[in-house]
Amino acid sequence: MPNGENLKRLKRILTYPLVAVAAVVMLFEEWLWHRLIKLGDRLARLPLVARIEAWIGRLPPYGALGFFLVPALSLFPVKIAALYFLAHGHGILGVATIIFAKLVGTAWAARIYHLTAPQLVKIRWFARFHAWFLAKKDLLLGWLRSQPAWRFARAWVSQIRRLFKSSRPGLGRRWTAARRRLRARCCLMPH
Repeated sequence: MPNGENLKRLKRILTYPLVAVAAVVMLFEEWLWHRLIKLGDRLARLPLVARIEAWIGRLPPYGALGFFLVPALSLFPVKIAALYFLAHGHGILGVATIIFAKLVGTAWAARIYHLTAPQLVKIRWFARFHAWFLAKKDLLLGWLRSQPAWRFARAWVSQIRRLFKSSRPGLGRRWTAARRRLRARCCLMPH
């Protein structure tokens, strides 16, 4: 049976890599959340999407709550399919399905939250839970950001960004040109 000193040493050894992984995941999710909100704003310029979003915005508080649950419930079958693929030896397909569900679910949840939050906070118990959740999230983020692994992961991500921008200056121009061509062809993005 390990003694207390060995457990403390093991905790120190495991904490750093786990915090680093959590930091990278949270940085990605934060980046993704903001990009998905912007994408939703662009899609909302389409007349049909604008009408649907206006309807969602007019829902009463409990109607908004029901609609808020739709992304989680609608992606459940996709997650079951991913588990099926993994269980039957289709690892790449299973992981791709999980990533797809995560991206679509995050995009959908971000937009629905953005649309329904004003109505949801009118529900007393939801408002209390929302405030409690945000406070706990802030505490957790504060603790996480104080960890050396967080600072390391953030510096690592920043270094990769700088390396990407500086090592291939032509890549940035090609990326910008490709985006312009896409915008010219696609009615979803402004010209």
